[in-house]
Amino acid sequence: MPRAVDAIKIIAAVRIDDAPTSYTSKYVDVERYDKVTFLLDTTKTSTPTSLTYTFESISDITKVAADASGVDQPTGTARAIDMIISKAGDDAPVASVAHTATATEWATFYPGFGVKWVRVVATGAGTTSSLYFDSTVWLYG
Repeated sequence: MPRAVDAIKIIAAVRIDDAPTSYTSKYVDVERYDKVTFLLDTTKTSTPTSLTYTFESISDITKVAADASGVDQPTGTARAIDMIISKAGDDAPVASVAHTATATEWATFYPGFGVKWVRVVATGAGTTSSLYFDSTVWLYG
């Protein structure tokens, strides 16, 4: 019997403009998943340059404790996950995916190799209050 798939919205319709120019999601514990897929949904308004999604894990976890909203979050050093396979059919795994236009894209990785917690950082370039991106990211595990 196939197991259920978890769907977690980790970035919920966040506007990336001149304030803020980036947004960092909370960490999600992915240790129980065989495969993690991100759905990156980007809407471009006017002519900002790009929105880059960087996928991060945490190494040397010192503790896990609830944050102000009651969600468990690890403490440690963030590092890029350079094992992402994107819809673009990259020749080799990457650590980030950039959008320069309105786009919806899948990006996948397999959590092994000690990856327990992941998060996504969305960073805009060439953004202002009238040149911006709206970003929503789902994690499927």
